[in-house]
Amino acid sequence: MAKYTIEKLLAKATQFHTDEDYPSAFKWYLHAAKKGNAEAMFKIAEIYKNGEIGEGYEKDPHHWSLRADHVKAYEWYEKAANAGSIIAIRVLADINMYGDHKETNYPEAIKWLLIAADLEDAQSMFELGYLYYDGLFEIDLAKAKYWFERAANLDYPPAIRMLKELILDK
Repeated sequence: MAKYTIEKLLAKATQFHTDEDYPSAFKWYLHAAKKGNAEAMFKIAEIYKNGEIGEGYEKDPHHWSLRADHVKAYEWYEKAANAGSIIAIRVLADINMYGDHKETNYPEAIKWLLIAADLEDAQSMFELGYLYYDGLFEIDLAKAKYWFERAANLDYPPAIRMLKELILDK
């Protein structure tokens, strides 16, 4: 396996995934993940979330379970996030914000949104602004404006619209 570049590992995994050979896709994504690839870690999380791998995998590689494993999915999303995947960070924020297959955990959701915002993710900045605008925790229009402005400075259209709305509301 050492001869394969990350790109080749991902290409093989993607082809198997496209062909719905989930056990083979999983194997190739796992090889890339072991090399620290965040995209592969994210794909493994998605495979677990969608129930494309699970019980039966070890016994018969051509028969996979359609039961999702949200605990393993969450673990892999965390690995991907810690390896720098913005989309995994956003997924973790959403899972914690909306309680997707686990208890809601607003502080954890905010933590992930702040991490993504620190990585200049405009969507996460917008979501932080909207939380303050809508008042899920507290209504704080100054904080909402701050996050909308940061996202708008990155040319994020929803943030630009919300800034205009804030101006019109005054």
